[in-house]
Amino acid sequence: MALGEDGAQVYSCAGDRKQASIVFDEAKRMVHAEPELAEIIRVFRFHLEGPRNSVYRVLSADAELQQGLNPSFVIFDEVHVQPNRDLWDAMALGMGTRAAPMLVGITTAGFDRDSLAWDLYERGQRGEFYFWWRQPANPDCDWQDESTWYEANPALGDFLRIEAVREDAIVTPENSFRRYHLNQWTTTHSAWLPHGTWDACRGERVVTPDEPVVFFLDGSWANDSTGLVGCTVNGPHLFTAGLWAPDPELGHVDMAAIERGVREAVGSHNTRSIAFDPRGFQDFFARLEADGMPVVEWPTNSLDRIVPACGDFYRGVMNRLLTHDGDPRLAQHIANAVIKEDRFGVRIVKESKTSARKIDLAVCAVGAYSEARRLGAIPETEPLIAWA
Repeated sequence: MALGEDGAQVYSCAGDRKQASIVFDEAKRMVHAEPELAEIIRVFRFHLEGPRNSVYRVLSADAELQQGLNPSFVIFDEVHVQPNRDLWDAMALGMGTRAAPMLVGITTAGFDRDSLAWDLYERGQRGEFYFWWRQPANPDCDWQDESTWYEANPALGDFLRIEAVREDAIVTPENSFRRYHLNQWTTTHSAWLPHGTWDACRGERVVTPDEPVVFFLDGSWANDSTGLVGCTVNGPHLFTAGLWAPDPELGHVDMAAIERGVREAVGSHNTRSIAFDPRGFQDFFARLEADGMPVVEWPTNSLDRIVPACGDFYRGVMNRLLTHDGDPRLAQHIANAVIKEDRFGVRIVKESKTSARKIDLAVCAVGAYSEARRLGAIPETEPLIAWA
């Protein structure tokens, strides 16, 4: 309507239908509250009409219902919660016949790197369109430092009260606070480890062939990746020994490749234990055990195992009781892990069963650290064995 175009169609894209109704009710209140607007805007049940046959509507995210529209101006709010880009594309493609259309996206940061919002964020940073983004200069800033809040929030001290943000810093998880108040992208909606703590545990340690180590393998036949992480027994140091994705041609993991990798890792270290989740790998580890290797079953779906192990690992990271080799694959799986808390306790899980964000190496790190701590408490009473 503000464009002055005959027959202008102006849309606000909201969330679900309930959210769209809330936004439209607010627009009607604005019209009624301003006499000048009330003189020229007619309020109907589902839309507003203005001069020169212009129309304003609030749309829900049901993209299939919005096909065929011919918008002049679109305000697309909270882009990061869009389940896909269908509605955005419907609005953009529908503007083709307008002389000077405009599509404005407004959002805070999200966590999904496969989303419309992340695509627009990356393209905007490359200068493909007008782009404005406000966040702290230091991506590793202390999220509870009030000076960073002012960096990211132009409204702070105006209509955004500092007292409200202080309260949010107490009751809101770190990742949520970083997204909504610091406008920083996170890797998951709820982080397992506080920001920066995993990187702080990185150590430049070289694991020698005679050091006693344990290995932990966690994998999946077809859906997830399969990981192998080692941990030194004396002074826990974690290192990534292997990561295998399902073979597209086979339709599942290449068990032969995994077995070669495990045997190579075990044979090149002073291996005290090879712990594994038995689901789908019984035959595999039966062969290793038949060759005299110290195989230990460690079911990751056992709450009696995984809950205390996750707690020990968390304390180990927070108190700098362990180090790691800085492998970016392990760091990514650690970052992908989210916490699940119920009456059984706290443990790490994938953000959803169908998520493409893998956590197998994170599970391996938890299991390897747990097994290393167990063996570290047991005095060595016999010579250590390395298998060729």
